[in-house]
Amino acid sequence: MNEIYWLTRIGVIEEACNILFDTVTAIVTCGVLIFVVRLFFFPDISDIFEFYGVRRLKKWLDVIFAIWVISFICKVFIPSQKDMLKIYRPGTTVDYIKSNDKVKELPDKEQVHRINQQDDGDKSSKDK
Repeated sequence: MNEIYWLTRIGVIEEACNILFDTVTAIVTCGVLIFVVRLFFFPDISDIFEFYGVRRLKKWLDVIFAIWVISFICKVFIPSQKDMLKIYRPGTTVDYIKSNDKVKELPDKEQVHRINQQDDGDKSSKDK
């Protein structure tokens, strides 16, 4: 039962990491654009560092870079809820088949055809 809870929460965690990554990327892009525009007004680079302060600028760049790297790693390695269900479902099905003797027999073509017809009927009734 614990796995089901985390399957529902993984989508929220993954989306939060995506939003964080996109936000930090937008902030960095705006910062770079502002920095380039400032170069036109302050052609001497030392004036820019005197204006902002080198330590303060380095501290903010370190923090933003660390947040960006962490959110990028989360974005890459945390699967979406749909992907997680694709991983989880076959494993539980195989465990059920191994533990249940009645299921070990393969269904005949007629039963599979009836099940497919029922699924098609359910889908068409939901579309209406």
